[in-house]
Amino acid sequence: MKKIIPLLLALIIVATVAALCACTPKAYQIQETLKKEGYTAQSFDYESAGVEQDKTSYVFSAVKGTTGGNGSYVYVIAFKSERDAERYEARNKNSAVRQNLTRKGKLIVYGDAASVAILMD
Repeated sequence: MKKIIPLLLALIIVATVAALCACTPKAYQIQETLKKEGYTAQSFDYESAGVEQDKTSYVFSAVKGTTGGNGSYVYVIAFKSERDAERYEARNKNSAVRQNLTRKGKLIVYGDAASVAILMD
């Protein structure tokens, strides 16, 4: 009995970690979704996004059409912890710069409404 309890605990920990890792989509999956919709992914500056690089798993932006205001755009930030994502959302939810900001777990997405809807549906 004493040997079974540590084994069960280890199994529960592994299952929990696997479940948490599966919750946030990987960058390439999101980029593929956007690519199918005609977007081109590109990197953007952490400072302009208002995030610390060590708190994120990945960040990128994607553009469809022209960037001069006539195109569609979306910014994607995946945080390492859900708590950091929640803090970012609370600080930027009503920002005029970060329009249509939406959080899903550790993932923050903002941009024009149609582009955000592609990733959050």
